Amino acid sequence: MAMTSEEMHDRRIWPIADQLLEEGMRPTQELIRQRLGGGSYATIGPSLKRWRQQKAPAFRAVPADLPEEVMNAQKQATAILWKAASDLANDRIKRIEEQTQERLKEAEADEAELRSEILRLEETLKSANDQIQKLQTEIGENRNSISNLQSDLAASKATIEGFQDRLNEQTSHIKDLTNQLKEAGASATKWQEQASARAQELDQAEKQQELIRKQLADTQLELGTTKSEVGFSKRELSEIKSRLNDAQVLVENLRSEQSESLKRITRAETQADERQIEITRLRSELEKSKNK
Repeated sequence: MAMTSEEMHDRRIWPIADQLLEEGMRPTQELIRQRLGGGSYATIGPSLKRWRQQKAPAFRAVPADLPEEVMNAQKQATAILWKAASDLANDRIKRIEEQTQERLKEAEADEAELRSEILRLEETLKSANDQIQKLQTEIGENRNSISNLQSDLAASKATIEGFQDRLNEQTSHIKDLTNQLKEAGASATKWQEQASARAQELDQAEKQQELIRKQLADTQLELGTTKSEVGFSKRELSEIKSRLNDAQVLVENLRSEQSESLKRITRAETQADERQIEITRLRSELEKSKNK
């Protein structure tokens, strides 16, 4: 026949209670729980109660009055017997009261242990609830942090895309400026060639101007020789002056064109440098955004 759960608990708990009693200690739920290495008070308490009931002596009720037959048999013997019986009954009643008080104390001790355990469990439950509340708060904060990080990531991606678009625009602009710079370089080369040709023309014009001046000086010397030649010398002098003025205008035009060519080359180089600085700045911002 299979044992009930109560019998199985009694077989584990009663030997420990007997051992504690032999060691001079009062068996309590806490001591038995320590010897077992764990266990529930709801299991230990009822088993310990059955053990105490099994160990307690069985007392029968002592009659309060003597039977009428005894009183009629021998009054003196009855009185002696009654006194002895009363004393014995009183002793037994006293023992029962002492045992009752002992059991009441044990019950109160068990109740105190249960209350202490209930308080401990309530504190444990409260601590667990506080930890759960704290974890829920941390989870909420972490979710908010994750949401903020996701928003920051999306914003960073948008910023990076904007920088990439600007970089692409600047790269395209640089290509255009590079082409313009190449064209400007070709134009500058052409202008330099033209300037060189103009310089040669200017040199020839200056030489021609110097020659004309010499001719003018010779002509002025010849003016005093003869009156007949004065009219011719005046016309020749006028032509020489006109040629000299044309040569001076040509020289000024060549100098102005050369100065304008140099200014255009300088502006093109300055724009190219500015675009290169802007590209370097955009690349630096793009790297910082990627690192974030």
